[in-house]
Amino acid sequence: MQTIALIHIRRADAEDVALLAHAGRTSFYHAFADTSDAADMADYLEKAFNEAQVAAELANTDNHFFIMETVQGEVAGYAKLIADKRHESLPEGDNWWKLQRFYLMPDFIGSGIAAILMDELKDFITAKGASGMWLATWTENRRAIRFYEKCGFTICGNDQFVMGKSITCDYVMRWSAGK
Repeated sequence: MQTIALIHIRRADAEDVALLAHAGRTSFYHAFADTSDAADMADYLEKAFNEAQVAAELANTDNHFFIMETVQGEVAGYAKLIADKRHESLPEGDNWWKLQRFYLMPDFIGSGIAAILMDELKDFITAKGASGMWLATWTENRRAIRFYEKCGFTICGNDQFVMGKSITCDYVMRWSAGK
């Protein structure tokens, strides 16, 4: 039996830049370091999760960051949604949101709290009138794929993720609001 820590979810703001940069680097590294080229990983972490980059992403009004914390203030995970961002495998004319990042900190993986964050994101985009959300996840990340399927996502296409000289094949998965 697993215990779920008391958590709350809040929207990130400009004061959260360092926190998001750290959480991004830590969670991405933990998820993919064993299967990635070290130089490609180091370069990606510096480009994607430096504080200037994170600050620019936070300043973009199409981006919506959510931070999940324990009641003691420990970051458990975070997510980033991008408003009205289509992928070619999605129906034309609909208002789809991209779930660009969905990460848990290493100590919280398997705790059961990821579904709480996902439910918050679903409620948020549904209230915004979105048709649904989509994401891209590495085809070899079986645990993530199973989780997303449990949350109602289905595979609808493919994409590529470029990290330095490495290119991986990703599944595009979508969840339709109201289903």
